[in-house]
Amino acid sequence: MPKVIERLAAHHSESFRHNELGLRQPYGSYNISIYPLLYSFNDVFEEIYKINLKRPFEADSREVWDIDLLDKQLALLRALEEHFELCRSILEGFLPLRSHRGKNPVLTSYDAAVRHVQLRVRKVVNLVKHKQGTLAGFHFLDGPRVHLGYFAQCVASDGYLGPAHHIHKGGNTAFSLNRDLRLNFLAVYYTSSCLASAIKSAVGEPSGPPRIKGDVIDLPRAVASSIAALATIVFPDEVGQPFPSVDVTTPQGGPTSLIIRYPDPLHSLSPPPNPARTVSFHYTDGVTFKWRFPYRKPTDLTKGAT
Repeated sequence: MPKVIERLAAHHSESFRHNELGLRQPYGSYNISIYPLLYSFNDVFEEIYKINLKRPFEADSREVWDIDLLDKQLALLRALEEHFELCRSILEGFLPLRSHRGKNPVLTSYDAAVRHVQLRVRKVVNLVKHKQGTLAGFHFLDGPRVHLGYFAQCVASDGYLGPAHHIHKGGNTAFSLNRDLRLNFLAVYYTSSCLASAIKSAVGEPSGPPRIKGDVIDLPRAVASSIAALATIVFPDEVGQPFPSVDVTTPQGGPTSLIIRYPDPLHSLSPPPNPARTVSFHYTDGVTFKWRFPYRKPTDLTKGAT
């Protein structure tokens, strides 16, 4: 379970400044955020399972088969951003009055610590919210297998619709779900760890023992097991990038352990085969008829599809 749950549970009977801010008790606040978030992860895995079960990518048709997957992926990204905001508001309730909060060293240190794991999600969600961005599926087909992914798309200055340059390197890459889901799961647990440390810095040790129900780890364990089972085939540009590993172990007669390593240099990553067939579906708005797709050859970077 996320590390901060134990600390918040231990502080559950103490009074801080959350009531003054109109916020829930911290332990309850975190619970009503983390569980819907974990279910959002689960929803994405259900769509991945359906695609691998029904195998619509093998059909020789133009049927769009990734709409539900992209809807669930966007819902997950939005839930992640909301969760990140909630974690920050929880910390604020442990800090001095609002007039001093902006310069509080605990909050400043926390923001700096979590920025690198949250920035990726925030960029995509902000593009969708403020720049009319959308998610587009991008998948590599490898015989009987499909390697699923997506990219955040927006309109470039020349009118082409394609990968956002500030999110995807050179406007010419995409995110594999095999890496993206691991990174998002890492962000949840890393944020939790940073929040627990920040609360300790702000108010010290709790006055009482934690009160946690025994079933609190069931859902995180299920999601973690799905993350751990993902393949290590990633998109071409991701092979050399930092990669998190997630392992769930249950020793005989012992408790279940969740181990997250980032980066994990021991993991051997592979790209899809080259050459490979790729699939990406686009939806016309009745006006835009020029698109760019990820992983174009250098000579094609100024071109697109019309």
